[in-house]
Amino acid sequence: MTIEELAKLNEGKGQEWFDALEEVVIRDAKGTVTEGISIQTEAEALKFGVDVLQATLNASRNQLGLAAKE
Repeated sequence: MTIEELAKLNEGKGQEWFDALEEVVIRDAKGTVTEGISIQTEAEALKFGVDVLQATLNASRNQLGLAAKE
């Protein structure tokens, strides 16, 4: 399911659903484990991935007209 589809399902419910979605996907992304690379490389890759995910969520939030999370 896409973020746009979730927005339609949660229409009129404010932005709490998006905040909850954001919390879950960021938490799950941070919980990934990689094997065969150094801890430093893994940390850098994870930070990059989370930064990209956060930027995507921020863009979706703006596109849907939801306020920035405080």
